Amino acid sequence: MNVYERLAPARRECVLRKEGWYIWGASVCRYQDKYYIFASGWEKQYKFQGWVKHSTIFKGVSDRPEGPFKILGEMEELKQQEWSSEVLHNPTVCKVGDTYYLFYVGTRYHVDGRTCVLPDDYEVYRYNQRIGVAVSENPIEGFRPVKENPILDISESGWDSTYVTNPSVWAEDGKIYMVYKALIQDRLPDIVMKLGLAEGEKVAGPYRRILGHPLLQYNIEDPFIWKEEGNYHLLAKDMTGELAGKPDEAVVLESSDMKKFAWREKRAAYSTEIEWEDGVEYYQNVERPQIYFEEGKPVCLYNAVRTKDDGSFNVARRFR
Repeated sequence: MNVYERLAPARRECVLRKEGWYIWGASVCRYQDKYYIFASGWEKQYKFQGWVKHSTIFKGVSDRPEGPFKILGEMEELKQQEWSSEVLHNPTVCKVGDTYYLFYVGTRYHVDGRTCVLPDDYEVYRYNQRIGVAVSENPIEGFRPVKENPILDISESGWDSTYVTNPSVWAEDGKIYMVYKALIQDRLPDIVMKLGLAEGEKVAGPYRRILGHPLLQYNIEDPFIWKEEGNYHLLAKDMTGELAGKPDEAVVLESSDMKKFAWREKRAAYSTEIEWEDGVEYYQNVERPQIYFEEGKPVCLYNAVRTKDDGSFNVARRFR
């Protein structure tokens, strides 16, 4: 599936920015007649890699799913629990029944027998990353972190015993799946990240691993999962270009059972270029894909974008 061909040109006003900040992964839901965006961000004084120690999550509102969005403030309620008391990152929101579920990555500086051997503070924050969720019946009033957090922890000795991040969740007919990212190797130039698969009895978790190995053997990250035309779809960033054709482009894989994914054709779902109403521009990064659906149909694709001059924003593009 070529997502790019299904996208309308982006409008310049439909981006989420904050002066003096990097704005990154974002996800959108609808409540009554408004659309609410949840986006991660951190101050530019900490440089681009500063997200590991300084990221937080903002909430914004708009009259349309593509924006423009007005930032309402930080979601301090997500820092009430110790495991996520310092850093929040890469939210993804979904509605199941009458309840909204906001999944997110959290971490803090905590040294124990596992992290005491790490070389610096950055790595300690990184290796304490876990996945949590907060619930709400009314996104205007805020979200409540569930007491079971983190709903997905690291394994004791498995392939994903480093850290777990970047969840994407799909719920249907009593089946609740989570695809997440974990680290295999964290040293340049050979950073290797794999995706795992878990399931929950409830959307709010906790979740248990289905497989004892990575979902796929490819070096990919930033998963987003959904179901369309009877098949599950996995949209992700291809780190090496093995699937998409070029490094850092996106790929879509398909599955009938969420356990075995394959591609119909070996091509990029979208690249690091964005078609605007007034022309095409190329960027350092176009990643963290999230899709907003209405009545089972994709409405908007959201991507975190890093410009060549080290700026950043989140852009919304409508599906045709």
